[in-house]
Amino acid sequence: MHHMRKWTAVLLLLVTAGTHAEVRLSAAGWRDDLSGRVDRDGQTLDFERDLDAQADAARGLRAEWDTGRWWPDLSAATVRSRGSGHVSRSGPLSFGPIVIPGSATTQIDTDASYDDTELAARWPLAWGPLRVSLGLAAKWLDGEVRITDTSDGSTSRQRYRILFPEAHTVLAWRVWPGLQAEGVAQGLSYRGDRAMEWRALLRVTRLAPLLVEGGWQQKRYRVVDDDGAVVDARLAGPWLALGLAFGAGR
Repeated sequence: MHHMRKWTAVLLLLVTAGTHAEVRLSAAGWRDDLSGRVDRDGQTLDFERDLDAQADAARGLRAEWDTGRWWPDLSAATVRSRGSGHVSRSGPLSFGPIVIPGSATTQIDTDASYDDTELAARWPLAWGPLRVSLGLAAKWLDGEVRITDTSDGSTSRQRYRILFPEAHTVLAWRVWPGLQAEGVAQGLSYRGDRAMEWRALLRVTRLAPLLVEGGWQQKRYRVVDDDGAVVDARLAGPWLALGLAFGAGR
C-alpha cells in the first residue's frame, strides 16, 4: 500500500506538471560568418586573411521541454557545421640561405568541421510575462581543422574533443499570446579552453502546432590541443528554424 501511494503521488505530480508543459521540436539552418585564427607549427594563420576560409551551410536539431512547474526545463541540441578555404600565394624560391627571385606558387586548402552536442537543465523564475531561467549545460565538441599545402602534399591536422560544463541563462518575454522574445547566453572558460555563445530570437507559436523561430547567434570556441596548438574560431549569423510545438505555450 505504501508503494502504491508513492507511485500514485508521482503520477499525479507528472500529470500536474504536464498540464502546464510545452514541448518543442525544431530543425534549424543557417550560414555563419567565420573568423578567428589557428596556430600551427609556430605560425598564426587568420581564417579570413591568410586562409580565405568561409563557413559552409550549417544545420541543427533541437528539442525543448518547458515543464512549467517544479521540474527543471530541459533542452537537447545538436549542430553540425563545416568551413573551407582555398588560397594561392606566389613568392620567391628559397633553398636554405639562398633566395632566388621567382614566382613559385603555393596553394593552401583548409577544411574545418565541428559537431556540437548539448544538454541543458534550467530552473525558471516567472514574473508575469517575464521569465528568467538559470541552469547548467554540458557541451561536447568534436572537431578537426586540416590545413594542406598542395604544392608538397603536407597536411597539418588539429583534432579536438572536449566536454564543457557551462553556466546557462535564458531570459524570455511573452510579447503577446503566440509570440515570445528570448535571449540565451552560456559559456565557460577554463585553463585556456573557452566555449561561449549567445543568441536572440523571436518564437512564433500562434500557428500551433507549427513553430517558427528566427534570430541571430554567435558562438566562440577556443581549444588548445595536447601539442599546444590553438584553434580560436568565431561563428556568427542569422538563423531560421521550423518545427512543432505542443502544450500550454507561454
